Amino acid sequence: FPYLPCIEVGTKKNYIPLEVCVVLDGQHCRQKLDENQTATVVKKAAVPPAERFQNIQGAVQDCIKNNKEYLDHFGIHISTDPVKVQARVLPAPDVLYKNNVPVSPRNGAWEIQGTEFYQPANMTKWSVLSLCNTRFCPRPAIEKFVSMVISHGKKLGMSVEPPQAIKECGQNNRLLNVLRKEKETIPGLQIVFVVVVNKSPFYNELKSAGETEIGVMTQCVTDKSITNKCNPMLVNNILQKVNAKLGGVNNTIPKSVKSVIFSKPVIVMGADVTHPGAKEFNRPSIAAVVASTDPFAFRYITAFRIQKQNMEVKARVEIIEDMKNIAKELLLGFYNANNQIRPHKILFYRDGVSESQFRQVLDHELAAIRAACMELEPGYEPGITFLTVQKRHHTRFMPENRRDGCGKSGNIPPGTTIDTTVTHPVDFDFFLCSHFGIQGTSRPAHYYVLWDDNEFTADALQKLTFGLCHTYARCARSVSIPVPVYYAHHATQRAKCYVDARSDIYDSAGSSSGGTLPSMDFLDAAISVQSLMKGAMFFV
Repeated sequence: FPYLPCIEVGTKKNYIPLEVCVVLDGQHCRQKLDENQTATVVKKAAVPPAERFQNIQGAVQDCIKNNKEYLDHFGIHISTDPVKVQARVLPAPDVLYKNNVPVSPRNGAWEIQGTEFYQPANMTKWSVLSLCNTRFCPRPAIEKFVSMVISHGKKLGMSVEPPQAIKECGQNNRLLNVLRKEKETIPGLQIVFVVVVNKSPFYNELKSAGETEIGVMTQCVTDKSITNKCNPMLVNNILQKVNAKLGGVNNTIPKSVKSVIFSKPVIVMGADVTHPGAKEFNRPSIAAVVASTDPFAFRYITAFRIQKQNMEVKARVEIIEDMKNIAKELLLGFYNANNQIRPHKILFYRDGVSESQFRQVLDHELAAIRAACMELEPGYEPGITFLTVQKRHHTRFMPENRRDGCGKSGNIPPGTTIDTTVTHPVDFDFFLCSHFGIQGTSRPAHYYVLWDDNEFTADALQKLTFGLCHTYARCARSVSIPVPVYYAHHATQRAKCYVDARSDIYDSAGSSSGGTLPSMDFLDAAISVQSLMKGAMFFV
């Protein structure tokens, strides 16, 4: 059978028939896991800290036992006890709502019922569009949800009018045409609530159509949320996102937390790069940077770019290539949003960089930001503090005394900071766990200061960083990394939605074959948002 497929083995291209081969157990699978597999892995890996440390100690003891002869011969002694470190718990900052009403977080969370947004937005021109079968999401359920949005929005200080329309739309209709008609029908349309099935295949198309082609904001709500989970907590969470999208400010943190550098205008920036997953040969890497535009460090704008070098060498490129133009675009956005006032300081959080790339980041990205400032105005040299945020590491902590733990799992409490023993002896770095670990063992973020013109003390930078974990627009919780980093990640994912939506059409048209990337012009057009979106937080 000369035409039956064989397995290629080794560098010399030896071919072996499939039927005589066996796949050994425990092989590494480089394909993307499906939803059920991912859930299984997450559940299996969610081990409480006490159990995790016990497992590690057991593994070390087994290693010592199995290699005792060699260890004794070389005089090597391995301790089975974890390293003890001195830690301190930063006090959680009050979160300020309208009229500077303070709310005190407890275990990294707080209630927003009984408060009003710091700066509530108006929602007077909006509509509801259902893409679901009316059998699974009937109109009365949608009307009940709309009623709750109106009543809870008013309780949170928003000015909410009844929707201009509630419509059912068949899934066979192209979303681009549906949204365009909606915008033409309703002058001044601010946002469209779109009811979708869970894990909707239309999500990418919806976001791409609304934000890159039509210029209208959308808010997705699943049918199950409306029919099964329509409660005040769910509606409040949705309204937090909507208020941010429409230009409002949900909350802020006190001036005492923001450090003295906020006495003059400061721009807070976050950056991330997303890479294609396994087997996604026809997708590019995408870089995104976000920047604050208000004194509260709550509102952010974004700019994203396709990584061109990734397309040429087909390898992951972490350094943001067009950083100078991105920085200019965002600095101009701050300038225009603040009555032509330039920021005096830049605080830059960079995600996704390993230690081996620190020098590259400084040489390219920091230099690009400085060049952007000089191009905007000769002699313009704001002080820059540039630090990386790392979550992909293997350092874990647990309280020495179980009673000092937080919640059922016994994790370290939010605000736990470690800057001795397990940090660099000379450089400025620290670990900060800013979130409440609901399950498994909390993974602290590792912050490494690569450059600091602003001469932060360790206390001031740790306090500010912890404070920036409390202004996340999606929920009333402190999150595991500062919001500019979180938003940069969301922005890369949103740009990926645009690329996927356009590329699916591109691929189905037969324009791409063999896993080749679309052209650079095609990709740049795919991630170019409408002008109405550029000053908005459409990515939350």
